[in-house]
Amino acid sequence: MRIVEVNSTNLLSFKKKKDLTKWVISIFEQQRSVRIASSGLEVYFGNMAAKRDTIKQDYKNIITIAIYSEIQALLKNAQYKEFIQADEKHAYRVKGQYIYHSHIKLDEKKYRIEIKIDVPLEDNNTFNYASSKIIKM
Repeated sequence: MRIVEVNSTNLLSFKKKKDLTKWVISIFEQQRSVRIASSGLEVYFGNMAAKRDTIKQDYKNIITIAIYSEIQALLKNAQYKEFIQADEKHAYRVKGQYIYHSHIKLDEKKYRIEIKIDVPLEDNNTFNYASSKIIKM
């Protein structure tokens, strides 16, 4: 698995969470989908996912910003880990989520990133990016 490298001096900073959200939406608009190299799965990046995911994130954390700046590369190089069945709350909307792992190196620190992808109820629907989670190595 390729490690995505990021230099912190190239990253933006944000004063408000809504600024981070707007920035992530602009990244998603530049490239709406990515094909994961290891599985061939095409994953769509939607504005609602950006809003839902950034609400949970620390907009001042430099690793959060690094992940979003390279989300397409992280997903493209991700490796499948597991499928999690949808709970009762989400079963009307998705079958569950595929969990993928990827790696990022920010300056000299390495992190494992867990990326969740919604699995649609219908086979002909899109697989949507759902969220990401930082796991320090």
